[in-house]
Amino acid sequence: MRNVRSNKSSSLKGSGTNPRNLIAVALPLLGESEMTLVQSVRDFFVERGEYELIVLSGGYEPVLQDLAERGVLAGTIAEFMGNRWVEILLQHKVRVVCLGERGRSKVASITPDYGRMGAQAAQVFLSSGVKSLAYIGPNGPPGSLRLGETFVVACAESGHDVVKCPAITGNLLKDFICSLDKPTGLLCATDHLAQRAIRAASSLGFAVPRQLAVIGVGNSRIASLYAGMAISSFEIPMAEMGRQAGLALANLLENKSEARSPCLEIIPILHERESSMRYSSGVDRVLAYLRSHPESPVSSGELAGIAGMSRRAFEIAMRTSTGCSPGTYLQTMRRENAEKMLRESSLKISLIGRSCGYPEPSLFSAAFRRWTGVSPREYRQNLIIKTKIINDSSRKSQRSKEWGKSQ
Repeated sequence: MRNVRSNKSSSLKGSGTNPRNLIAVALPLLGESEMTLVQSVRDFFVERGEYELIVLSGGYEPVLQDLAERGVLAGTIAEFMGNRWVEILLQHKVRVVCLGERGRSKVASITPDYGRMGAQAAQVFLSSGVKSLAYIGPNGPPGSLRLGETFVVACAESGHDVVKCPAITGNLLKDFICSLDKPTGLLCATDHLAQRAIRAASSLGFAVPRQLAVIGVGNSRIASLYAGMAISSFEIPMAEMGRQAGLALANLLENKSEARSPCLEIIPILHERESSMRYSSGVDRVLAYLRSHPESPVSSGELAGIAGMSRRAFEIAMRTSTGCSPGTYLQTMRRENAEKMLRESSLKISLIGRSCGYPEPSLFSAAFRRWTGVSPREYRQNLIIKTKIINDSSRKSQRSKEWGKSQ
């Protein structure tokens, strides 16, 4: 595997590379999480042995075009700023898998589930009693734009507006934070932006999270260290994204996916920590923990420790607050998550099961059948059938109306 900066494409010329055996992974930045994705792609292809993997960062689109024109690039897994570069690669018969993109009809895409992220962030903030909501993210990267859009939609469904701001620094960031109606829930496109927002708020005398609750993206330990507190953050499963991207590209290279170009959404994990936990009660802290760790095989004793109570006191408080035991609450939450993912995503059932705390498909299927009376596969198939019936009925009704108007 080679790391290639975008300004060093000439180093590939004359390298003796065989035609069409290069695979390029191209990302704007190469941080710790991005390298996890790269390593996952590498691990996927190393067994095949027929391709050489190179890694590009920075302004890599011209480099990809050069490699494509020279006929050495077989495929690429990349985050693109626009359609133009994708079209150029496709014209040169390069197989393309986009990261963080949705809606391209000609290429496969692997993306975090931004809709889920926006909805979860809105739920956390609104349940903690904030007065206003805000979003900070750059205007260029598609992922940042998509996250901002889904956050705005989720908040609007609850009757709340979102103040949006590009990724700004210094006094402009301080002015923006001062202008917000406190307490505010602030979603940031990256943990780095979250760290800067926390430092700016603290320098202005605003208490985090009491006056400014903050959630970032990336699950960066370094950002928490610089912020001076643990940042609540969405963890993107980069290893799984890399594996799925590698599989999608391999299928394209083997001409298995010519008829359809799938869009796969990877489920993120929200880790609620100090920067957003405005909860005063121990039960609220436990509920936040369970939302962040639905897959965790945690015991009532461990949950009582998180709440800062004895086990008996915690179980009584939990029943008073939610009307059920900790175990029942967790099972209900897992069921709701599973049903939502089966309805709204095309994720494999095994992945949905793992995200809900069932590492083995057989265990997930047994639990889901116990909850609903049908298996996860049957549940999804029934939804497809119902949707088709509704769509057919709607089309017939529309045709009847058009026929009636024509008479």
